[in-house]
Amino acid sequence: MEKLEKNELLKRVGDISQIARITDFRFSSGRAEGMRGLEVVNGSGLQFTVLPSRCMDIAYASYKGIPLSFISKSGLAAPSYYDDRGLGFLRGFTCGLLTTCGLTYMGAPCVDQGEELGLHGRIGNTPSQNCSAAAEWEGRDYVLRINGEMRESSMFGSNMVLRRKIYTKLGSNEIKIEDTVTNEGFEKSEFMLLYQALQASLWVRNARKSCNYATFPHFTFCSEVECGYQSIPGTPYPSCSVCF
Repeated sequence: MEKLEKNELLKRVGDISQIARITDFRFSSGRAEGMRGLEVVNGSGLQFTVLPSRCMDIAYASYKGIPLSFISKSGLAAPSYYDDRGLGFLRGFTCGLLTTCGLTYMGAPCVDQGEELGLHGRIGNTPSQNCSAAAEWEGRDYVLRINGEMRESSMFGSNMVLRRKIYTKLGSNEIKIEDTVTNEGFEKSEFMLLYQALQASLWVRNARKSCNYATFPHFTFCSEVECGYQSIPGTPYPSCSVCF
């Protein structure tokens, strides 16, 4: 498809939002009621929904009308429904195109140094702060960008911050995500980060096929997008926690 220059494109439209836009909205029913959503349309047929209320993860996604994401029977649920006990995480596990797990722990439920840890950590149910969305020209490109940060912290405990940038361009078939995790506490902190990337092969460039797994005191997990690792004690699914 021919790419028009900025001036030529603007001659052919009233407002550029008819082609590419970010729509800021709130869900109004069910367990998702009150959650903020950002629907991104970039003019190539790529469309996706970012959830600032839930770690800026991506729920719905489609390309030229073809769904890319898997939505579980749990559907979309606000973070107020999050259950951090045992496998309670699964009651609000939307799946979607991207779910983030961590930051100080993830994997199977366990007891670590006397503390009960539920499945996959808290960060995926943490609302973002300072979340902003913008669609603007940057040179020849019309860029649609979402920025925000999520903080996992406690009094006398950890203080971990995940800063996320999500962006795409007019006419592109790519979603780009940049994550930076910072320990803003004054002591060393545990750190585990897991991306539940459904349909990952569609959009993760250079996904490595080999399995490099790491062993921690209570769980073993694979650090790659795809692998054949099959044993995670205490979980209801017979697969690697990254590949689940």
